[in-house]
Amino acid sequence: MKNRGFPHEPFSCNNLLQPISFSANEKEAPRPPGFEDGREGYVNPVGNRIFLILPSGEKQLVEPYQIPGSVRLNIEGEHNTLIFHAPLSLNNISIHIWKHVRGAKIEFGSSSSGHSHWNNVSILAAASGSALSIGHSTSIEGLAVMLVGGKCHIGNDCMLSSGITIWANDSHRLMDADTGELLNDQPQGVLIGDHCWIGQGATFTKNAIIPANTVVGLQSVVTKSFREEFTVLAGNPAKVIKNGVKWSREREMG
Repeated sequence: MKNRGFPHEPFSCNNLLQPISFSANEKEAPRPPGFEDGREGYVNPVGNRIFLILPSGEKQLVEPYQIPGSVRLNIEGEHNTLIFHAPLSLNNISIHIWKHVRGAKIEFGSSSSGHSHWNNVSILAAASGSALSIGHSTSIEGLAVMLVGGKCHIGNDCMLSSGITIWANDSHRLMDADTGELLNDQPQGVLIGDHCWIGQGATFTKNAIIPANTVVGLQSVVTKSFREEFTVLAGNPAKVIKNGVKWSREREMG
């Protein structure tokens, strides 16, 4: 299968937690004294970093108020990283990283196309090592992402409707009643390929994978891995209901 992922190999989260390296062209924007509660929320000053990557590739270390658009941060943990690729079109974006969380990484692709924008996005990272990346030129009308050490990737040029929920993991432990053996100790995450159309109210649970060029129907619940491109998924749990389908952002005619 052709690699269409951003910025990682298809169907793999392995690179989400790799260390971030910056070259000599990294620049630090003017920094006011300290971080404070206010319009942008709160960012713990211990080790947390926010980077804005310009179209030229220049990486700037910025303060919350320098993120373009309507973004509220509540970063209570330490040594976490947020990366924003300019240009951006962000409206009512909320990011909360809990106090005990370390090493979370959240990366946002650019809004380089005319249709690309993010509205009403809520992200919660509740465990160390949580990771989320969203690709370039993706549009979102309403999305909630829950990360409890889980990893989530949404590809380039996707179209997400409103009321979409991603649970990248179980959030709490499940154990065998007789032996006490941990049942959900395997890596968990959600992966959405490039150019996917996600219908209103869809839900993705742990280990859900859809490849590029997939359509997910209204209120569908995706619970497993799908590998075939150009399909329509629908239902609870979701299954393939149609093959050989392409989609476009253009409106129906007539």
